[in-house]
Amino acid sequence: MAYGVRLSGIGKNESKELFQIEPTYWTISEVRRLVTLNWVRTNETGSYSDDDADISIDEARKLHENFKPEILKKIAYNVSCLESYTNSTDEHAANLAADYSTYVLQLEGELHTIETALGADADKFSHFHLRIFEWDSGY
Repeated sequence: MAYGVRLSGIGKNESKELFQIEPTYWTISEVRRLVTLNWVRTNETGSYSDDDADISIDEARKLHENFKPEILKKIAYNVSCLESYTNSTDEHAANLAADYSTYVLQLEGELHTIETALGADADKFSHFHLRIFEWDSGY
């Protein structure tokens, strides 16, 4: 089984989820190490287990700041690859450059989304919810 992590922002007024992101660069073991609260184990499907925890905005910022260097490294690496394929005469270079360009935009969008939620939009949230979820990877 494989695991993922989801961060959701819960609205102050509506008490509903206003924001959700699944940062692929957050490692499960590091999230568990940094979030020392009591995790609640759930099993809504009867087959996959999830661990849930409510955290404060400050704790969500702490997680983001811990993992931010990872996404910045990924962006820098993929920009470098994009530049090398943009200048290449290889017959597949244009396709590879397009793939890297798409991925860089995705990473930059993810970074912007989480930084906006934890920065300019933080006052919209009462707290954040973390879920470490199990999913069927086929292995």
